Amino acid sequence: ANFNANRNVICEGDSINFQDLSMNAVSWQWSFPGATPPYSTLQHPSGIVYSTAGHHDVNLIVTNASGSTALFRQGFITVNDVPAQPTFYATGPVLISSQAPAYQWYLNNTAIPGATSQSFTAQTSGNYYVEVINPSGCSKISSAQYITIVGIEDPAAAGFAVFPNPSNGKIFIPTGNMKTPVVKLEILDVAGKLVYSANVAGGQEVGV
Repeated sequence: ANFNANRNVICEGDSINFQDLSMNAVSWQWSFPGATPPYSTLQHPSGIVYSTAGHHDVNLIVTNASGSTALFRQGFITVNDVPAQPTFYATGPVLISSQAPAYQWYLNNTAIPGATSQSFTAQTSGNYYVEVINPSGCSKISSAQYITIVGIEDPAAAGFAVFPNPSNGKIFIPTGNMKTPVVKLEILDVAGKLVYSANVAGGQEVGV
């Protein structure tokens, strides 16, 4: 009796494929304590799932017309635990994750290059989530949240600029290239409440 596996160090919830290496066997009795399924009579069992961290035995008995032999491997499979599911909250465009050893932020199911800190400043509206990784290399992802970035998409089209955009309070609006002599400027907060209103002439720089 002899066997191998495609890997023997995994994270909780991962699966393993086993390969029989026995010579002249005609039947197989596998046991996988702590796994799902815990038994198999296939020659090459696959998709054996381990959901509990720890060290797990694997046993194989093979049989032919001459009799049976067995191979018992104690602690053959090492299952590492996964971190708790992370959470994150948004303070304006700044996203802050619960604490973990390592992080990776995602936007619309795509990893954001270089976004590997506990916090990340979103630049684009979309679905964000964070993946946390423990020292064993096992990971867990948060639920996704849709983050809306509030700002003027293309103020240059109207002949003026707004900076910084987005803003945390104070903004400047140079209007030297404005395409109309006078405009009414209204600034609303994210709830739609009017926080500033004024008539602005071309060439006038407004600080709000």
